[in-house]
Amino acid sequence: MPVHFKRYDKINILAFTHLRKYETKLGEMVLCDNSKDFENAVSETPAKYILFGIPEDIGVKANLGKGGADTAWFPFLESFLNIQSNDFLSGENIFIAGYFDFSDAQKLINVNAATDEEKVIAYRSFVNKIDDEVEEIVKIITQNQKIPIIIGGDTIMHIPLLRAQPKGYTRQNWCNSPRLIVSILMHMPITVHRKEGIPVMHFVMQMKMVI
Repeated sequence: MPVHFKRYDKINILAFTHLRKYETKLGEMVLCDNSKDFENAVSETPAKYILFGIPEDIGVKANLGKGGADTAWFPFLESFLNIQSNDFLSGENIFIAGYFDFSDAQKLINVNAATDEEKVIAYRSFVNKIDDEVEEIVKIITQNQKIPIIIGGDTIMHIPLLRAQPKGYTRQNWCNSPRLIVSILMHMPITVHRKEGIPVMHFVMQMKMVI
């Protein structure tokens, strides 16, 4: 289990949910369970979709970008959980798993890096850890035939998702498994890949060809 992944229980979810008389919010209907290990919780939930957040901007800063991507998850979660449950989206088919918290790494870099250049070097080193942990979570989700939904992270967070899918789905069910990744970005990711020094879109096309 990734050390930076924080799981939710129902009390955590209801803390984001503004209850109102005669209304049923998604926060009241979505599923969550941190009473057992993550793989068992995912495999046993009847929900098809596993939702989790990645509130981090270390990858953005590693690519000399402007931070702020770490602020998306919590406003989204509060807004989402307070949508009224309805016939089209009741919430019962969604499992809220939790979120990644990399704030300890961010603080460590801020304290120990003496210059901006040293910070960038540290960011670029740590994104390997981020990708590995995200990949591990997505692998568990996909090997249990669930569909991951991820909110937050930098613009090329889909790379560990692409790597995780073929590892999660077995050879037997690979042909019938969903392999489409929808990445909704604010702009076209045409920057150089943060770790490997190759254009992001070229890298993604290579991964799609392999998959």
